[in-house]
Amino acid sequence: MSTPERIAQFEKMTAADPTNEMAHFSLGNAYLQAGRHAEAAKSLEKVIELSPGMSKAYQLCGQAMIGAGWADKSVDILNRGYTAAAERGDRMVEQAIGQLLVSIGRTPPTVTRAVNAAAEALWQTLQQNPKVTVTIDTYHFGLVFFRREQVKEHFIIRA
Repeated sequence: MSTPERIAQFEKMTAADPTNEMAHFSLGNAYLQAGRHAEAAKSLEKVIELSPGMSKAYQLCGQAMIGAGWADKSVDILNRGYTAAAERGDRMVEQAIGQLLVSIGRTPPTVTRAVNAAAEALWQTLQQNPKVTVTIDTYHFGLVFFRREQVKEHFIIRA
């Protein structure tokens, strides 16, 4: 299916169901691929309105805005998207948004990464277990070792 045919199909889908964020996302992506940046930005803004956690929509919307010559307008979208991606742990999108911000002379925002309290409590419980001798905390996952001959040690490896 050609890009104009895909665009027509997604336009029908968004008209039939204006709350379908995936139809708007697909339409925005198709517009972007066709070089129709302003239309892509509008469609992707609708995705962000409908599904604020969809970090890829922020990336593509910011890219479309930059392509449309709206670099200043893209900063807010890109900053919000960078934060959303960081909160979700979506590193690839976070890095891509960071590169877009740098490309327009802006610095990506500083994001404080929240740690899930329940996960942290479970990790502490595991470390205190007398059978656990070595733990390695890599932020995204942890390693636990049960070696009788090993002295109890805990390591933190984070980027």
